[in-house]
Order: sequence, then structure tokens, then C-alpha cells
Amino acid sequence: MTCFIIIVPTGLTYYLIVANEELDEWLICLLVLIESATLALCLWALFSAAFTEPGIIPKMKSMPGDYVVSDSKSSHYVEYMNTTELEAEFKSDGITDETEKFYALKKFKYQNLKDEEGNRIAEDPNNKHNKLSYCDSCKILRPPRAFHCSDCDICVEVHDHHCPWVGTCIGRRNSKYFTLFLLWTSVHALTTALVCVILFCTTKQARSEKGPPYAYILKGIFLYTVVIALVLTCFGLYQFCSLNLNNQASNEDQRSRWNGHKKNKEKAFLLQNRTSCCSRAAYFLSGEDKPSRVEKYARMQALSPGGDETQALKGNSEYERLREELS
Repeated sequence: MTCFIIIVPTGLTYYLIVANEELDEWLICLLVLIESATLALCLWALFSAAFTEPGIIPKMKSMPGDYVVSDSKSSHYVEYMNTTELEAEFKSDGITDETEKFYALKKFKYQNLKDEEGNRIAEDPNNKHNKLSYCDSCKILRPPRAFHCSDCDICVEVHDHHCPWVGTCIGRRNSKYFTLFLLWTSVHALTTALVCVILFCTTKQARSEKGPPYAYILKGIFLYTVVIALVLTCFGLYQFCSLNLNNQASNEDQRSRWNGHKKNKEKAFLLQNRTSCCSRAAYFLSGEDKPSRVEKYARMQALSPGGDETQALKGNSEYERLREELS
């Protein structure tokens, strides 16, 4: 459906360019080249967003000791680390880039609710908004910043939303492609509108000779692409400038959870003043794709006896490493 509403107006624009007998050959080639280039970038971003795994959290069984233990009755809380704790965590992980630190997910620590004797103590009343949610569908305790998608029936890391136009969830691993899709589609729509303006100016005297259909198609595509360009430009700039550059998902913003909660603003953006808008934009749009939990889980299962991940292989360092990364 999305490809259809992009390709059909573009195809009609190609027809309008080629059917214009008053254009020089070099101008025809130039317009076709520009139109094709923006179309290619638009489709590349669309397919990248659609076919990149969004950050699915495997429906894995958890072993005792992991804070992601599958227990729907117990309450589990996390809290944001302070600057000293964050620096120690980043040092152990070998993260030195300030922008990478800002976008890192490992900014939470498990809040211990048991005393030295093992008795449960009351949770901090100022930290109730950072309670981990148990997913009844996936049977897991979702890690911070993860949400369940009812359309896909999966939990997604840093879940932004489910996009019907892309046909998948938008999460941690494909959010940059979604943003690029919005921006490149708006550029393509604007380019098509400008092409229509050029064709309108050059065919003004010859319009009657070409007949009404040519003028109607020209005006229709122009109005259609102008509306698309305005809508996607506004939405794309909001998605990029207000959310992506602030390390925030629309789900968090709308539900006031995690980085979108007013009580977490200070700690969530603790390292933001060490970065610039340009560095965050470059990191978000051109950074490497984040590792897939699904791939790690598949590798971990391959190392498990009979594919049962509940049987810990304490002597297998690779298994324990994967288990630690998934926790």
C-alpha cells in the first residue's frame, strides 16, 4: 500500500516529464535523474525500516538471580544510575564516546527490596513510576523502556509505535530508518511538487494542444505532493528533533514512562549537556545497527542442552556471556 501511494504519483510524473515536448533533452534527463534519486532513497529507507528487526525481546525463560525472572506476582523496580555509577558502567563496557553514553540503555540499576535477613522492605514512594511491567502475553518481565505491541504480539526494546504504513513495529533497531523514511519521503514529495511547477511553467502556452488530462494530472499531483510534503515534514521534524535527538520514544512521551516521565527528566538526560545536537544527529542517523537480542537468543539456545535455556551451562563462557547480555 505504501509503495503504491509513492510509486503511482512518481510514475505519472515521469509521464508528464516525457510527454512535455517543449523541454530540452538535458532538462528531461535532469528531472528524471533527480526524481529517480529521491525515489530510490525513499524506498531504501522504507524497506530498511520494514525488514530490520525492531528490537524484539525473546520470550525466554529466566533463571533465578536475573531481575527479569518470570514472576507476575512480585513487584520489581529499577532506578536511574547517578553520574559516578554511569561512568563506572561505561568504563567496564569500554564506552568512551559521550554521544554513545547518552544513547546507552544500561542506565538502570535494580532496586533491592530485601533487607540483610531477606525480608521484603517497602519500595521508595518516589520511585513507583519506575516499576517493571510483567507481560502476560510474553510471560516475561519487560526491561526498562520496553513496551508490548498488541498488533505483533511481541515486546520491543525502546518501542516507539506500530506503524501500519511500514508494516512493523518501530523500535530501537529500526527507528533511524523510520525517521529517514519520513524525511526522504517528504524530500521526494517536495521534489515532485517542484517538478510539477517547472512543467506547469513550461507548458502554459501549449496546454490546450495537449488537452485537459495533462493539466488535470499536473495539478492533481502538485496538490497531492504538497500535502504529503507538509505533513511528513512536520511529523518527521517532530520525530527527529523532539524525540530522537532527546533519546525518547513516542510511547514514552505519550504514556509518561521512563525517559518521558517528568520525574525522570533530570536523570534520563544526565549526560546530554556533554553532547551537541550535531553529534547526536550524526550518531543516531549514521551509527551502526544495535545488536539483535533475537540473534543472541538463537545462539544461546544452540549452546543449551536440547535447546532448553533453563539448563545453565556454567562451564560455557560463551553461554554465560550471552545470558548476561540478554538479562
